[in-house]
Amino acid sequence: MTNNGRYPANFWAASFRLLVDGVPRAPENNLNELVDSHSAKEGMVEFVIPDTATDVGLQIGEVGEGAPTIPIALKATNPRGK
Repeated sequence: MTNNGRYPANFWAASFRLLVDGVPRAPENNLNELVDSHSAKEGMVEFVIPDTATDVGLQIGEVGEGAPTIPIALKATNPRGK
């Protein structure tokens, strides 16, 4: 996260949602950092995607119904390597 503001900003799991087949999911971990003004910090959020998922998208910052969503393409894998 880059904070170009005048004050520290929260960088936390509450700012991320993964939409799995239209259902929002919170991260599995609890990212909770403070980013000082005019600075940047890296963090990690972790999600579990069920094997049955067909449609996945990520919301960052503004989350919830109607918020912008970044689509994530799922690739099918063949357990036999074919």
